[in-house]
Amino acid sequence: MGNSEEDDGFILLDFEVIPENEMIERARSFFNRMSRRRTTRHFSDREVPREMIELAIRTASTAPS
Repeated sequence: MGNSEEDDGFILLDFEVIPENEMIERARSFFNRMSRRRTTRHFSDREVPREMIELAIRTASTAPS
């Protein structure tokens, strides 16, 4: 094992301190956006660019286990 988390293959968190008023505004905005979500039962027949699919998969693969 290495001497640091980076040596062990982990990427250290680059933590950003956000002022409380901005955190509250972000939380409100996120809540408002999430409260408008709806289920989808009808889908478009338009083609999706392959790069879009690949980026979605790459993004999902970055989620912590």
